[in-house]
Amino acid sequence: MKTPFIGIFALCAAAFTPIAHAAVVYSHTFDGSSSTALTGTLVDGSSQAWVANAAFKADGTGGTSQGSAWIPYAFGTGVYTLTANIDVSGAGATAFTLISFTNFNPANFSTITGDLSGHSSSYASFGQRGAGDWDFWGGTAANNSVDGSTAGTFPKVNTLKLVLDTTQTKWTVTASLLNASSVEVFADLNGVSPGVAYTFATNPASFTGVGFFLRSGDAIDSLTLSVASVPEPSTYAALAGVTVIGLCVLHRRRQR
Repeated sequence: MKTPFIGIFALCAAAFTPIAHAAVVYSHTFDGSSSTALTGTLVDGSSQAWVANAAFKADGTGGTSQGSAWIPYAFGTGVYTLTANIDVSGAGATAFTLISFTNFNPANFSTITGDLSGHSSSYASFGQRGAGDWDFWGGTAANNSVDGSTAGTFPKVNTLKLVLDTTQTKWTVTASLLNASSVEVFADLNGVSPGVAYTFATNPASFTGVGFFLRSGDAIDSLTLSVASVPEPSTYAALAGVTVIGLCVLHRRRQR
């Protein structure tokens, strides 16, 4: 009878198959009014309220000023993907819209990027300017600003994407833009080649949420934060135990 043996081998193989459970943490469509402040509004399908300055409106615009907003989240071990559909065509060439993993509840732009007004923080911010280029800030207690493209390189309606990996000894982050045709262009965060991740010298364990910033005339249409969790070591130990049991059963059957 070969069926039991096939089942055992399948069980052993499954035990060592990597497991990742992707789940959407937050998803929001800015369909509110341009005359209503975003702060206090509940994130779609959630009991969590937005925290934002008065300029950030419920329709995802910055009103007549610059808007910043924040959603709290307790980061653990996993791969976190933050995306936002943006339009930077309405502001000036040097104005930009950004998304961020941050440790500040923002009142203005400096509390998201953390370094522009003397703040010392842990952050990873990625944004696109009205000129069509992009900028990235990352690190702890220092400005690791990288302007990684030439003005006019990208369309002004894009999806910004940041991926934070906390499963490694040193955390990493990658950044990319997706245009209307879903073509993904990776940013060069280390001055090496596109797609190369930024590696934090010190893990920003103080991350407390995700932040957003935009200038007057720009807009954020929608956003999503998702996480692919990684099994704890105890889970791997349990899987290893199942594998050992399967091998023992196989060994005993062979001895009969």
